[in-house]
Amino acid sequence: MGTLQVSEPLPDDVEEGLCAFGRRLLDLVLAPEALAFHRLFIAEAPKFPELARHFISRNRLLDLIAGVLAGYRDLAALPPAEARTRAEHFAILVIGIPRTLALLVGREPPAEEERRLRAAVRLFLDGCRAD
Repeated sequence: MGTLQVSEPLPDDVEEGLCAFGRRLLDLVLAPEALAFHRLFIAEAPKFPELARHFISRNRLLDLIAGVLAGYRDLAALPPAEARTRAEHFAILVIGIPRTLALLVGREPPAEEERRLRAAVRLFLDGCRAD
């Protein structure tokens, strides 16, 4: 996650910025070592349910996403609980299917990954605008 925090600034345009950030997230969570950790976490979570709950409730990745979202004026005026929920929605839309595919059959071709990412960001922003 440190790589995401010290990388170059995101574009000012909210859609382009969230796409750029989404690409960074995907590179992080789809790295082979991250996928191996995710597999291990899923396998061991039933043995350690309290640890699993703690991991989900204290997820630093969601805090990072909430911070990025807060950097965009259109998304910034949110109470902390709602900001966290929006971060969860962003993560699910951007990471959900690509990580599942990567876990099961491997990472998608770059063009398909980009298409899916852009669609996820547009859906996220359309949902935010509907509020």
